[in-house]
Amino acid sequence: MEICGYPETEKHRGAHQILTERVVALSDTWRRNRDPEDFYELRTFIRDWWVGHILHLDSTLTDYAKGRESDIRAALESLS
Repeated sequence: MEICGYPETEKHRGAHQILTERVVALSDTWRRNRDPEDFYELRTFIRDWWVGHILHLDSTLTDYAKGRESDIRAALESLS
């Protein structure tokens, strides 16, 4: 996102942090209890988040990524 000049990078990271914390909490609850309802809640949350987040937020990133493929590739390669 930084490579592409996405203006809401920090807000986006914050949303991912909150969502990650929620998934961890739900999965910890399921691991402790092994209750099918806990698993259903975890699965539903992940599905709804994934679909909603990708369709409504991540899709806005594409406008910033257009024409920046080589910059994105270089940034990703530098991570390894």
